[in-house]
Amino acid sequence: GAEERAAADRADAFRVAAEIAEAIFASEALDDVGRAGKVRTLAVSLSQRRNGQLRSRVRRGSLTAKRLLEMSPEDLAPPERQVQRERARADAKRKATIPGHAAGRFGVSYAGAAAEHAGRRQEETPDKVARRRAAMLPPSLES
Repeated sequence: GAEERAAADRADAFRVAAEIAEAIFASEALDDVGRAGKVRTLAVSLSQRRNGQLRSRVRRGSLTAKRLLEMSPEDLAPPERQVQRERARADAKRKATIPGHAAGRFGVSYAGAAAEHAGRRQEETPDKVARRRAAMLPPSLES
């Protein structure tokens, strides 16, 4: 009955935890600091009450320990949090974008401004950046 089911759930949890621990320590992509950070991230993500979907996927095996390690903190977040982040990202992008009708007031089209900016940044070498920054310094701070 209920006791057998609880015992099976505990056994599953220990099996999954062992698989995750093995994957973490077998990973060559993580150094000691990276391992510690990944353990913290996984512990928080898997223990969040709202993240039952992630726990279920891990427990069922539809999300392997190896794939779990490859996931970013954003991917590990509860679905509601992912939606909030995506909305915030879209909102920030919308606020940072010059509308097409307004870009003409600045003498360039929106596409032209973006291309010009991208081209200018690609042409800058470290020497050019250093000279540009030095030109911005007041004379008393020049070396």
